[in-house]
Amino acid sequence: MLHKSSRSGAETQSHLHRWLASPARVGLGRTLARLVLSVGAIIAAAVGMRALGHHVLKLEAASSAPLRVRLVDCPVWMPKSLAADISRGLIPAGASASQPDLTERVYARAMASPWIKSVGRVRKRPTADPRVAAVEVLAGYHRVVARVQVGRGYAYVSDAGVRLPAHEVPKYEAITSPHPDAPPRGESYIRKSDIPSGVWARPVHYILICGVTGAAPPVGKAWHGADLADGVRLENLVNSRKYARQILVVDLRNHNGRIDSNAPHLRMYAQTTRGRSTDIRFGQFPIPGGGDYVVSPQRKLSYIDQYVARNGGRLAGINAYIDLRYDQLHVSIN
Repeated sequence: MLHKSSRSGAETQSHLHRWLASPARVGLGRTLARLVLSVGAIIAAAVGMRALGHHVLKLEAASSAPLRVRLVDCPVWMPKSLAADISRGLIPAGASASQPDLTERVYARAMASPWIKSVGRVRKRPTADPRVAAVEVLAGYHRVVARVQVGRGYAYVSDAGVRLPAHEVPKYEAITSPHPDAPPRGESYIRKSDIPSGVWARPVHYILICGVTGAAPPVGKAWHGADLADGVRLENLVNSRKYARQILVVDLRNHNGRIDSNAPHLRMYAQTTRGRSTDIRFGQFPIPGGGDYVVSPQRKLSYIDQYVARNGGRLAGINAYIDLRYDQLHVSIN
């Protein structure tokens, strides 16, 4: 019995060795190997696709990151709300930080802005938040110096005679201090609702230019016409004087003597709530290249300065007129 059992075990092992070495077993092994490799490839592909997806999402996030335009060295007269409006207007439609021509597109929009006179620099800048792209713009700006009567309404012009958007013009000004130890600084606002609580602000004084004959240009364009140019030139001369707030009107109706060659070509009218109006007879500017003798603008302004100094800072309401066209100041006899 023992001998028979040993023989049976040997036969079983022999059959097993023959099966393992058989072609069927070899084919099955190869199939299993291929299966393992295929599963591994599928897993690797899935991991790779996931990594690629994360990379694509990062690229998409970078290209769709919020784009901000920051104005560098804004002038002190510019309200914060106006600076924000200008900045938003410089962002190109559909722009993203990944676009190679981003700065060129921002530059083009800056040059088309009615408020921007010149552009010195446009460049990308890193930010503390990598999700936000930033572009800095260093520019020069048009400042409103006067309003011009147009029909029954008004248009606002810069010192270069460029028409500016009326709804964005600073209308109020105040002197504020961030804290008691800080020096006071000027602040301006477009709307009454922009003025902080507790801040006293007064209307910005814009001299009215009347009598312009040419049609008003579109916003952002220069106002052509010799009369408007002389009106802005005269306004620029007096605007820095302490008595400028007393001057209400620059009158161009007789510019170049078109109504009466013997009457003053340019006039100003000064008035305060305390008295009557004073007619300031400026005359005309010197003719370029020479011509008839005309008192220089600087000498005419010196007449006004001396007159104001003699009258305690008052320009308006003392005399009916003051005439600047001669070698000495002429005033009315009251």
